[in-house]
Amino acid sequence: MAQGLAMFLAGRRDCDAREIFSSGHGAMAVRYGRPLVARTVHDRIVGCGELAGVASSEPHSGSDLRGLRTVAVDQGDHLLLSGTKGLVSRVEEATGFVVFCKVVGPEQAAGQDADGAWLREVPLSALWLPTATAGVRFPYSWWG
Repeated sequence: MAQGLAMFLAGRRDCDAREIFSSGHGAMAVRYGRPLVARTVHDRIVGCGELAGVASSEPHSGSDLRGLRTVAVDQGDHLLLSGTKGLVSRVEEATGFVVFCKVVGPEQAAGQDADGAWLREVPLSALWLPTATAGVRFPYSWWG
């Protein structure tokens, strides 16, 4: 707590959500996910009591949700997720994660400037990412 207050007073406004976890994060996937995702998440989290984590922050993101720069490029049959998450809850215990990001098409992602200013106009999305998804690396080189 003291470290968070000191960072706030020094001008750093990152949100610290490392201990946010529960079955509640799975509710978004159950309520809004496609039928297979909703059923799988329900069975594992509600039925088996597994935990859902959340990947909600980025370095220096603070409360600026429009400024988040993690993107999921829609490739038609899959999403290619890339970015950096500063705080991810329950990496080893969670069966899956709610990842906050911006979903864009390949044409949007191609040729955009590196500063990410264009992403401010893209709505924020929440995706369910099972822990066992191919290509996901834990714990420290998440999106690489």
